[in-house]
Amino acid sequence: LSVAALRGWGIPATFAALALVGMGVGPAASSSLLGPQSRAPWQYRGIVTSTLYSMRLLGGSLAVAALSLARGHFAAQFAIAAGLTALAALGMALAAPGLEGNVPREG
Repeated sequence: LSVAALRGWGIPATFAALALVGMGVGPAASSSLLGPQSRAPWQYRGIVTSTLYSMRLLGGSLAVAALSLARGHFAAQFAIAAGLTALAALGMALAAPGLEGNVPREG
């Protein structure tokens, strides 16, 4: 998508890039919802689902706000996006199931 925008390939290339991204993100989005839902007891699944969607929306809003700080400066926007991505990856790695203390104890 970035290459299509930088080289000025136009709208068809942009739509093709978005379709390719969607084919990768679509299955990942549903599995990232089903995983937490399957781990939660039945009576808490609504809480898990709404929390997940709320955090996605909040994260997107904060990312757009951060990117707006560097209006018109592509390199700065890229650096902000890369930093946010690294922070998110670190947060997910630290919260991953299987790490000591991250798995709820049964009974």
